[in-house]
Amino acid sequence: MKKKTFAWAVLPLAALLLACGGPTSSSSDVSSIPPASQPTSTPSSQTPAPSSEPAPSSQTPEPSSEPAPSSQTPAPVEHLSDYTAVSENAETREFDARFDAPVEDFSGETLAGQTTGTRHNGFLRALVDSSLGNFPKTADGAIYKVASGSYEAMGFGANGIGFRMRVSRGKVALKNLRLELRGDDAFQTYPIQLAEARDADNEALPELTGEFQDFLINPGQTIEDENTVYANLDGTPSETKVLSKILGFHLVANDIEVGGEIEIDDVFTYVGTTRTVLDDFNRDAVKPVPNAWWGDSASGFVVRKGVLLDKAQSYTTPSLGQHSHLVIAAMGDSSGVTLKGIDAAGETLADFKWSEALGNVNPLPMTATGGYANYVVNLTQLSGNGILDKVVIESTTPFEVSNVFLTSLETPV
Repeated sequence: MKKKTFAWAVLPLAALLLACGGPTSSSSDVSSIPPASQPTSTPSSQTPAPSSEPAPSSQTPEPSSEPAPSSQTPAPVEHLSDYTAVSENAETREFDARFDAPVEDFSGETLAGQTTGTRHNGFLRALVDSSLGNFPKTADGAIYKVASGSYEAMGFGANGIGFRMRVSRGKVALKNLRLELRGDDAFQTYPIQLAEARDADNEALPELTGEFQDFLINPGQTIEDENTVYANLDGTPSETKVLSKILGFHLVANDIEVGGEIEIDDVFTYVGTTRTVLDDFNRDAVKPVPNAWWGDSASGFVVRKGVLLDKAQSYTTPSLGQHSHLVIAAMGDSSGVTLKGIDAAGETLADFKWSEALGNVNPLPMTATGGYANYVVNLTQLSGNGILDKVVIESTTPFEVSNVFLTSLETPV
């Protein structure tokens, strides 16, 4: 199935150059020919082709223009800290339709309020850092894994498995990642190194960057022998061909030192020429994966559909009703967040930093970097001596907001 490279043309070409008085310098050295292009043997019944090696010279060789090998050691890997969890002391509130009023859930095409931040759909954010305990280096503890009964009919062997992803922090390269194919619980998974993987056009994958790109791993183009079979759990060969049965897959980190974070916007395949999304992460948590038997991430979580505020960007609510508290579903670095109360004329009534107390109200806890919580804000802090109309959330640090609603903290009797 895989397109093959025509390599035997190199030797006759070298012989032709010699016959025509072509160059015999190191530029025609066989050692400069890519390994895949060098013949491995010479038929014994034929006269060996003339060597393209230059004749030994008695002259002192000229200095090489190639740089000398560096004796410096590679730069040390800079590792990332693990995500933080929601504080046990955080005052939170789950939305209760009997008492609470929605303000903004970012699900519509247009907003009820206004923002200068970046709106986005849901995506998976995952650490790929060998210094952490949740380093996703096994098929069971993967960056992302999923299996479904419908996948076999989608022909991943021919159509491929794709990830639209990027490096969001630190450094992660293709050499750090592999894709493991799952045929059945009775088999071991079959590994494909992303650094060696080919796409549907038999091209190598692009290198990971800070921009989202499509990485389509085509097993049919990557696996040399189409008759390759899965190994049974005991290591013996099974009778099931890898390319004939793919029910699931695992994106995994190789067990080498690395320090970074990746984001996956969606997981996809192709049905004919149609790009078909398998998972778009537009939900509150990784599990359950829609239309799948199982799926999870050992080191990641879903960044929900919402707005990213950073570098003095802001979100302004619409006019608020008569409730005592505002609830903000948020995640990220709240150290640069400021809340402002404004009246109907647009004048600021009061403002305070997220982590600072105002009046006799306790300061809000620092938000988690690895998950969302519904943080409760007392609106008396923001009304000052006027009548509160709107609230502005502004941040100079990366701060995610996925929902805003009003409450007076009523509970059912």
